[in-house]
Amino acid sequence: MQPIPPNTKKWLLRLLALFTSTCLALMLAEAFFRCRHLDRRPINQNLGLQVSDLQVYQVSDDPFLLYETRPGASISSRAYQVSIDAFGARGLAHPERKGPGATRIFFFGASTVFGAQVNDDETMPAVLERYLNQRAPDKRAFEVWNFACSGYMLPQLLRRARRQLARFPDVDILLLMNTNSGKRLFLGDDNLELALARDNMPLLKADPSLILEYFPPPPGIPETLYLLGMKHSAIVRTWQGNRLARRQQDMGASPYSMELSVREHDALLREAEKAGTEVVFAFYPRRGQAAAGYLPFQVPPRNAIDLQAHNEDPLFYEIHPPARYLALHATNLARALAERGFVQLAPAAPPAQ
Repeated sequence: MQPIPPNTKKWLLRLLALFTSTCLALMLAEAFFRCRHLDRRPINQNLGLQVSDLQVYQVSDDPFLLYETRPGASISSRAYQVSIDAFGARGLAHPERKGPGATRIFFFGASTVFGAQVNDDETMPAVLERYLNQRAPDKRAFEVWNFACSGYMLPQLLRRARRQLARFPDVDILLLMNTNSGKRLFLGDDNLELALARDNMPLLKADPSLILEYFPPPPGIPETLYLLGMKHSAIVRTWQGNRLARRQQDMGASPYSMELSVREHDALLREAEKAGTEVVFAFYPRRGQAAAGYLPFQVPPRNAIDLQAHNEDPLFYEIHPPARYLALHATNLARALAERGFVQLAPAAPPAQ
């Protein structure tokens, strides 16, 4: 074996010294960024936040959902009241075990279904339950549970439906109404500075699809390598967060969001079929266009209820309409469920002579 020429050895030593000093500098810089939490604000300024009725929400134990209703929580103000039962559903509490002959419906959605700025008994699920029970044949009972969460996107609706189906396999109908489109929101804070300083990396690390939703990899960088950098380097997170913030990131749904919706939908259908549960999608009306709630998958016509209707009052089409229009939508939904054979209703009484 021939000895290494002196000049070559000198250059190799220089390269080794350069490599070592570069690694040491990067390690020191990484430690500095982590100790000072310099990556938090660049990351958080790109995240969408849910800030409505924060008192009744909590961080979910499922990183995919990010947040959920807090069992036992309540809001009582001059404007409206909100109460969450022991199972995380809004409004009138129902028994854990379904009664004999009862039809159990779980209603999932965002703020429209949750009932933004209306009382518990004025939400669509509450009105739907009352209407069905008023028209129930042979004194049969209907239960409609309000499992909506303000700000939820389609993937979250589907995942929450899967979780509740696993918990209550005796549910008869899973009813979903999607009125939002965009990236999954994080639970906000009344104080914006506190929200920007919060450490959301545990949630992002626990669900890498969240990283891809909000921080897609730059062109040419392999996804696996990119995710390693985002998970383990505060420098990489700071750079990517600032880069996307300067570009004023679009909060609309990303291709990753659509992929998640399709995956969750397929899993929900498999689990619902095994449990013998119907899955129904309702579409909220929009003025001058097709009903709200684009779905990136096909729904059988019988299981797709379009609430689109003509109405002269623009409030009819508002995402957060007055209670009287929520009641009208709920009534139309009940009739559509009966027409398609999902529920049985007694014939309406003839008008008085």
